[in-house]
Amino acid sequence: MAIQELDNLCMGCMSINKVGSVCPKCGFDNNAQQSSLVLPYRTILNKKFLIGKVLGKGGFGITYLAWDLVLQTAVAIKEYLPATLVTRDNNRPMVAAHSDENRLEFEFGLKQFLQEARTLAQFRHANVVRVREFFPANKTAYLVMDYYEGVSLQQFLQLKNQKLTEEEALKIMLPVMDGLAQVHQKGFLHRDIKPDNIYLVDKEHPVLLDFGAARSAISQKSVSVSVILTPGFAPFEQYLSRSNFTQSTDIYSVAATIYYMVSGIKPNEATARLQKDPIIHLANLETGLSQQFSNSIMKALAVYPENRPQSIKEFEQQLTEQPARTQTFKKSVYKPGYINPPVAPEPKAVKLDLAPMEDPFPQEKKYETYFCPHCKTKNVLREGKFLADAKCIKCRKTLGEKVKEPFSLALLFKISLVIPMLLLAYYFITHDILTEPFIKNMMLPYVAGSSDAPAKEHVPEPDLGVLANPVNPPRVQAQPAPIHAPASRPTMEAFPRLARPSPDGLPKFASLFAIKACEGKALHEECVANTPRRKLAGICEKIRGTMACIPGVPN
Repeated sequence: MAIQELDNLCMGCMSINKVGSVCPKCGFDNNAQQSSLVLPYRTILNKKFLIGKVLGKGGFGITYLAWDLVLQTAVAIKEYLPATLVTRDNNRPMVAAHSDENRLEFEFGLKQFLQEARTLAQFRHANVVRVREFFPANKTAYLVMDYYEGVSLQQFLQLKNQKLTEEEALKIMLPVMDGLAQVHQKGFLHRDIKPDNIYLVDKEHPVLLDFGAARSAISQKSVSVSVILTPGFAPFEQYLSRSNFTQSTDIYSVAATIYYMVSGIKPNEATARLQKDPIIHLANLETGLSQQFSNSIMKALAVYPENRPQSIKEFEQQLTEQPARTQTFKKSVYKPGYINPPVAPEPKAVKLDLAPMEDPFPQEKKYETYFCPHCKTKNVLREGKFLADAKCIKCRKTLGEKVKEPFSLALLFKISLVIPMLLLAYYFITHDILTEPFIKNMMLPYVAGSSDAPAKEHVPEPDLGVLANPVNPPRVQAQPAPIHAPASRPTMEAFPRLARPSPDGLPKFASLFAIKACEGKALHEECVANTPRRKLAGICEKIRGTMACIPGVPN
């Protein structure tokens, strides 16, 4: 199909429609308004599937008709979208959870949904829907299945508007039971068998659709969605938030479907049959049925699982009074009515690297145990309690709280290495670097205060008469200006002792206390300097133009 023809593709039957918005072949209106929860028409998923109309909608997903842009054929795509947990995010294809609790339940069900896809991908049975591929997108996941043109068993019964005979019911349900037996052999259950999930291609070829693994898994984890089932076709154990399902769970649903097909009456809800069972025996409703057939259906409709047949093979033998008969329908994949290009033969089944599945028929457990991640204490999770809300009996913390890591020995060892290195660096700076003469000379301007800065030496003024003679003016040698400390910086007595002496025997610099000791005194006059530790007697000398007390003998 050319790209230009995709604009004329009918979203109801995937045929070319160049007439108008209403397709002349199927009568579908392509301009019909859609719900905000479903994907818009012509949305492309996984770069190859063009989304069309909605084929079915349930509490846990939406099934779309789609067009495979690569193989040029129609397919059915099932989107995992439990409406009680998530919704569309502002008319965008992304889904968003209603709350954090719903997000956890959604992610748990999403894992079960993908596990369902991996399991169904292994089946090759003419009466079980075939999964072509599955992929995650839009923060959820999608199953790509074969698309069958036909009607559901529920629609077929409504169109026929009459009950089916025993032979007609067995002609439809025995192939379905044969495919269901293969599903049970893989350790998998359907959990939602009803007339709406049995599809009749050309009104005679039955195909089992819509496995409910994700639905049942969430219903066991969350009480809020445990009621999402089909009354009349669901056994009593599916109403419980925590229950063990066996093959008898599907057998009850199969028997309820046959009961509805031959009598036209849906069985009473399982919860209403616990005390006084109001269900009417099938032999009393339809006298034309065989006694063995009626008794087998009523036995499979027992309220308690242990009273039903425990395998599909056993149930089939009771229905037909003979070993399970072979499949009478063609095993090949049924081709739809529209014309498709020839399809290449199916490749050999590839062994998938699947995660180990839990035992589908586990022994009944009254309690579950878990270990607290905070204090490693073993706890018991009682019936009716959820793991996310459980508190440890020792530390009283939930699993969602952050685990505080203990003070490790490795961290203590790192700290013990860093502290000595810092002390060693401090000792090296204070005893080696700061004592160098070059560093001391750089810090000299910060030693003396601005008020006590060395005075300038008096420079004699030149003779004005000599300067008046411009022919040979005398040269005046410029005297270097003394170093003054900045007025804005504080004074500091960093060096209580005098620096190394100059060649004439006097030190190069004078400390602040030595300068103060000679204030108002004459040259070579005795003085007493008040050092931070003691008093030192000395003689006033001129150092760098400033009078300073040079210490001699201690006083």
